[in-house]
Amino acid sequence: LLIATVDHWKKPTQLLIIPMSTWLGMQEAFIGADFTLAYIACAWGVHNIGYVMTCFGVCACISSLLIGRVTYWVGRPVVFLTAGAINVGCMVTMLTWLPSPDEFYVYFLISGLWGVADGVWSPQVKALYGAIFPDTAEAAFTNAGLWIALGFILVYLVGGGMCMSLKLAIYIGIVIFSLVCYVLIELIERS
Repeated sequence: LLIATVDHWKKPTQLLIIPMSTWLGMQEAFIGADFTLAYIACAWGVHNIGYVMTCFGVCACISSLLIGRVTYWVGRPVVFLTAGAINVGCMVTMLTWLPSPDEFYVYFLISGLWGVADGVWSPQVKALYGAIFPDTAEAAFTNAGLWIALGFILVYLVGGGMCMSLKLAIYIGIVIFSLVCYVLIELIERS
């Protein structure tokens, strides 16, 4: 399985899906660590983290339940581009917003929208692996797990020494790069 996983890297579509897979892990780690610490805990209080993250979880759950049907109606590209736009919009808001306990609804809005995007990324990235690698599913899903976990690790490993504005700028770049790679995957698959 290890050899099959590494051999899978020779496929252009596997290389193109790596940024999106890594982003999936990064965005989950970001919302659970950086957002809760830098925005909720510091500005509104540690005791409110559970409420805001419950909003994230509920929105992610509902989004995950509905996304299969929505993808059927509008197509996978629209769904991925919308999730990317939601993430970028949330990050731009975090870059420009000065957190305040008086604006508690913004915490819920950001976490809820991030949950909607997470409800797209989690199932749809894995479904994309299944769709583009039906003959090598085992190696493909092993790669999915590997790159998702790497994204998770990167947030914790590298992110501790960076200021939030730099992190958000890097994450915005990663989302955009991931979506460009995804569009290339769709073009390859259609040809």
